[in-house]
Amino acid sequence: MSAMTHTGANRRSRLVAATAGSLLLIVGCGVDGSTDAASTASSTIVDQPNGRSGKRDPGATTTTEMEGKGDPIDDPDPNAVPTSMVTISDPVNDAFTVDVPEGWDSLAYSTVEGQTVRQVVNSVSPDGSTVLFVGDPKIPGYWNPDTANPITVQMADALDSVELKSYVPAEDYVTSYVTEKFGELDGFTLGDVQRLTDREQDYIDYAAGKGVTFTDVRIAQVRFTFNDEAGKANEASVTAETLNSGDFWYADVNGAATTGDVDPFVDVARNIADSRKQKESFTATLNKRHQDTMAMIQQRTEEMTRQHEANMAWIQDSANAHQARMQAIWDSNDAQISGWYDRMASQDVEHRQFLNYINEERTVVTSTGEKRQVDDNYQRYWMNPATGTYYGGDINFDENALRQMGIDPSGFEEVQIVKG
Repeated sequence: MSAMTHTGANRRSRLVAATAGSLLLIVGCGVDGSTDAASTASSTIVDQPNGRSGKRDPGATTTTEMEGKGDPIDDPDPNAVPTSMVTISDPVNDAFTVDVPEGWDSLAYSTVEGQTVRQVVNSVSPDGSTVLFVGDPKIPGYWNPDTANPITVQMADALDSVELKSYVPAEDYVTSYVTEKFGELDGFTLGDVQRLTDREQDYIDYAAGKGVTFTDVRIAQVRFTFNDEAGKANEASVTAETLNSGDFWYADVNGAATTGDVDPFVDVARNIADSRKQKESFTATLNKRHQDTMAMIQQRTEEMTRQHEANMAWIQDSANAHQARMQAIWDSNDAQISGWYDRMASQDVEHRQFLNYINEERTVVTSTGEKRQVDDNYQRYWMNPATGTYYGGDINFDENALRQMGIDPSGFEEVQIVKG
C-alpha cells in the first residue's frame, strides 16, 4: 500500500517517462520505445496482478439486479479522494501494470493492433459518484498525410489504429475529443481550455535527455459539466497530450468526472497515467506483431475483390477483438478479488453511460432482460444468449447477413441497445 504523496516535480517526471515510452512504442518506426524504469517506479504497493481491483468476493461474474448493492463502503464521504494505491496488471495482453485507488473498482486493459498499443484504465469510487479514466482504446496513431509513404497509406486503409491526419495541437484536440466523445450526455456544457505550459517544458526536457526531439509538444485541459443517469450534476475534466515528430504524431488522454469537486480527482487521474509501466516481455513482441499485421494486410488486399464472405467476416474484427478482451478480463477473476463487471451489472454506477463512451462500448439487453456489453462500432447486434457471443453490422445487418457469413441464425437473437 502506498500513500499518494508525490511531489509536483516527481509527478511530472513520471508523466514524461510514461508518455514518452508510449509514443516511441506506438509509432514503431525503428526507435527504441522502452520506458525508463527508474523514472516510472512507484513506492511499495499491494500487488493485484490481474487487471481488476475491488472489495467484493471472487466468484461468478454474472449478477442479478440487486446483488452487490449492499456492499460496505469504508468511507461514507462521496467526495473522498483516495490516498493509497494498489498495482494491477493488464490481463488482455500482459502489456503493462498500473497503480489504481485501493478499494475502488478498477479495470486495466490494452488494445494492440500491429505496433499500435493503447493502455486503458478505469476506476469507479465505492459509492459510484466518481469515475477516473486513462487512455482511450480507439485513439489511433496519426501520420502526416504529406509525408506518408505507400506502406503507411496501405496501413491506414486497412487498420483502424492508423489514421492519416495533419497535426492537431492539444488545446484544439481536447476540445474536439470531449465534444465528440461526451457531447451527447444530458446537459453537456463545455468550459474553457487551459494550456499546461509548465508540463510541456518538462516533457521537452525529458525527451531531449533521451535524444528525442519533437517539433511540437502540447498539453491542455478542458472542463465540462453534464447530468448523469440519476439526474445529478457532474463536473468533469479531460487532459490531452499531443506530441508531433513531423512525420507522425501521438495523442493520449486522461480525466475524471464526479458529482462533487473535480479538481482533486484530476491529480489522481494524472498519477494513475504516470504510474503505467510497460512490461519488457511485451515490448519484445512488437516487431513480430508488426510483421503479422503487414502479412494480414497483404492477404486481405489480394482477397478483397474475390471473397465477399471473407469481407463480411472482416467487418467483425472489432467485435472479435472486444470479445477476446472481455474473455481475458473474465478469466482474470479466478486469481483475485474483483467487482468491476459485477458492479456494472448491478446498475449501482451513476456514470454507466460515461464509462461506455470512454471504453467505446454499448450496453444491450437480451429478450430475458440480461444486460451485456458490446463494441460500439455497429448499429445492430445479434447475440447467442447462452454464450454471449455476438456479431454486429449496419442497419441492414439481418438474419440473411448472418447466413452469408456461414452463421446459423437460429442460435442468435437480435438484442436491443439501451442507454446504460
